[in-house]
Amino acid sequence: MRVKINNLGMNGEGISSPENNELNKVIFVPFAMPNEIVEIEILQEKAKFCNGKLISVESSSIDRIKSPCPYFMKCGGCNLQHIKYEKQLEFKKNLVKDTLLKVGGINHEIVSTQPSKNYGYRNKGVFFLGKNIGMMEYNSHNIIEIDKCLLMNDEINQALAIIKDWIKTYNISTFDFNSYKGLLKYAVIRSVNNQTLICLVTTNEKVKHLDVLYANLQKLGQVGLYLNINNQRNSIILGKQFKYISGIKDISLEEFGIKYNIDIPSFLQVNNEIKRDLYLEVANNINNEIVIDAYAGAGLLSAILSKQAKKVYSVEIVKEASIKAKALTLENKITNIEVINGDCSYIVPKLVGKLNNCCVVLDPSHAGCGEEVINSVKSVNKIIYISCNPIALAKDLRLLINTHNIQLIKPYDMFPQTKHVETLVILTKK
Repeated sequence: MRVKINNLGMNGEGISSPENNELNKVIFVPFAMPNEIVEIEILQEKAKFCNGKLISVESSSIDRIKSPCPYFMKCGGCNLQHIKYEKQLEFKKNLVKDTLLKVGGINHEIVSTQPSKNYGYRNKGVFFLGKNIGMMEYNSHNIIEIDKCLLMNDEINQALAIIKDWIKTYNISTFDFNSYKGLLKYAVIRSVNNQTLICLVTTNEKVKHLDVLYANLQKLGQVGLYLNINNQRNSIILGKQFKYISGIKDISLEEFGIKYNIDIPSFLQVNNEIKRDLYLEVANNINNEIVIDAYAGAGLLSAILSKQAKKVYSVEIVKEASIKAKALTLENKITNIEVINGDCSYIVPKLVGKLNNCCVVLDPSHAGCGEEVINSVKSVNKIIYISCNPIALAKDLRLLINTHNIQLIKPYDMFPQTKHVETLVILTKK
């Protein structure tokens, strides 16, 4: 079927409106672009919309480019490699603007998306170890064999090549994700500043020839090797049990004058460049205030903000992360941070109730903050919200527009070539 594409959907897919196709329905076509005439196959037809598969492009957009990745449109990792980068930035700005308007009823100026290095930006990768070794196929549970992911930095791709060669040479058992049988399930690789941690997720710890693997990995420089034991029948990657094998135990970093360490389970933004830009913008908006850093993780942002703040309350529900946050404050001799381990929906309202003239920094998970936290911050002078999900952001901001003025909405391209966008919003009390 031949259709015309009108615009892009929130996942970066092309959309054909009812008047531009013979089905008279909205048709979603991944990898198609506005103003293109494309040949498609209908994969799924619903009452009001259809999902289509791109067969060929009959009339191409001037903004279409050839993807440099041989796995693009097969691997499910990237959505936008066929679009010029400046148009990707424009798409993400429009995505934030349209979502805030449709979901939150918020019509506000959005500044241009902060650009990033296009490729090689990721400091962490997770690879499936099955009959094939690589990434999940687009809209499928099949694994695509991958030799190199262009989004990963060089050390991650080199580590993947060494692991694949070791598995092949020694015939190491990999996992069948259908029958749930086998030994090696995933390779989790994190590399920052020429320090690389490799964690093999396995169903048990009886993995042979790890000494050979570690010896080969030492070509990368500073490297550490772990096992993680996870024999659960679910999609959770890391289990609770880690076994240290050899090498460095964590990655030592310093940013904004703060020394900190990260290990395999630690949260760290995958894009170092955008993380620095984003955190700098947040820090520049703190001026000798009392700050509540909600969803603070291991406390890196809390530590950065402590340099500009009168005091920082660092709130995090995960106990292990709070322990790391306390260690971070001790290592850096920071005396104006109080680390609190607990649920933000309970802790934040209590803190707001006893503090005057405070600023609240919100950096929640994909689900957003929820009404308990949002309702509790309606009285504060300033709110700085970091979001990885425009829909959740719109729902939360909708609850604040009667009490606060929006000063800034800025998208950051934390994840180039993908549909995802990070957004910073700064609000002040009316």
